[in-house]
Amino acid sequence: MKNKKILIYFVAVVSIVAVGYFIYDKEIKIKGDNTNIGVTTNPFANITIPEDVDEATRAVMQIKIDKTMEMYEEKPEAWETWASIGNLKVLLGDYDGAIVSYRESISLQSNNILGYRNIAEVYKNNLKDYEKAKEYYSLAIEVNPGDAELFVAKALVEEFQLKDIESAEKTYLEGLSKTNNNFEILNRALTFYQRNNNPEKEKLMQEKINELYPGSAAAIK
Repeated sequence: MKNKKILIYFVAVVSIVAVGYFIYDKEIKIKGDNTNIGVTTNPFANITIPEDVDEATRAVMQIKIDKTMEMYEEKPEAWETWASIGNLKVLLGDYDGAIVSYRESISLQSNNILGYRNIAEVYKNNLKDYEKAKEYYSLAIEVNPGDAELFVAKALVEEFQLKDIESAEKTYLEGLSKTNNNFEILNRALTFYQRNNNPEKEKLMQEKINELYPGSAAAIK
């Protein structure tokens, strides 16, 4: 009985250490980001609506600003608030500020998949820094390895923007392993092998789709 109690205590300590390391590791990676702008005491200090937008768009942006400011006044320490501030800054074209806000949301909630994913999206869609986009998709996958969309997004960046076919293939295969052959990843992997002239692996993906998803449009009867 005594040995059993010791074993239970040991497992509990290991679990606590593992969780602590996971959080510490993510914080180190976030702090290592080369975005040098820090969070100000007032995240709305430099908020401006772009001059080249029409009046209707300006009105919509102002409503978004007002609602986000209200959210910040009510819950300034909530990670959701900082995610919303990040969304607002993307809307206004302040992409560096958006990344800082998303990073703040992660510092408040270390397993905040939305923060990692949104940073990846800003790097990919707005700043065109595809290596950074890949890095943050990877961090998001570490937080939520069951999210098929993250694997697909990362693989597409690797294939089309970074021209790294080998890494894209690894991402698809990792996604299939982690998600138990998710249909979306299987279908994307199928077309990936078609594009890259790999009939052997294309056939393998098709066979898996036929077996696991016989009623899908991608299945061959």
